[in-house]
Parts: sequence; structure tokens; C-alpha cells
Amino acid sequence: MKRLENADIKPEENSSKVLAAVAYLPIGTLGVLLGITLYAIARDKYVKFHALQALLLQLTITLVVGALVLLGFLLYIPIFFVTFGTSNCIVIPLFLIFVILLIIINLYLIYLAYSGKAFLLPFIGKIALDHLS
Repeated sequence: MKRLENADIKPEENSSKVLAAVAYLPIGTLGVLLGITLYAIARDKYVKFHALQALLLQLTITLVVGALVLLGFLLYIPIFFVTFGTSNCIVIPLFLIFVILLIIINLYLIYLAYSGKAFLLPFIGKIALDHLS
């Protein structure tokens, strides 16, 4: 994650920090709607940047999780019959670890946004920054 030191993306007031932090709430597909709403109503460049970056992050997570669920379902059926159902002992804990990891990452992003720091997430941060310019 890269910090934006010399960019003009700074919070104008304290409520900007709160709105930027709210954009990263890990609420699944509702996060996409939240990102769109915050991006549309925000006047502050700091909030717009974080809302767009969070929106792109939520879209990416939704697409990746959807693809993993589809792939897992397609692979699960033949594996289930070969292992007689014991594959659940591996699949369910891995899924829970993945979900917990996503929540921890989002909580860290909430902390960074609330502390007034503008940062670029890999790949999607540059897209969000270019879109604001």
C-alpha cells in the first residue's frame, strides 16, 4: 500500500474522515451501493477518492468470491463423492479464514481512512486517483 504524501487529497473536516472510513465497511455487496452513494453525494475530494477506491475494492472482492464459489461448487461435487464428505473439514475452515482475513483488511483500511491518510491500494488505487484528476 502506497501513501499519497504530496497529493492534494486531504480531509477538509472531521466528518470527511468518518465518511471515508464508512466507505470501507465490510458489508459485501451492499458495500458497492454504499460506495456509489458516497461517491455521488460527496463534495470533498478525500471522501470521493476513498469512496471510489472502496467501491473498486468491493467490486473486486465480489467478483473474486463469486468466481471462487462457482469454482468451489464445480470442484466440490466430484471431490465430495471421492472423499465421502470429508472434504468439508478442509473447505469450511479455509473459507472462514478467507472471510476473517477480508474483515481484518477492511478494518485496517477503515483505520487508515479515519486517521486522515490517503493511500493507494495496489492496482485499484491508481484507477481511483486517475478518475479524480
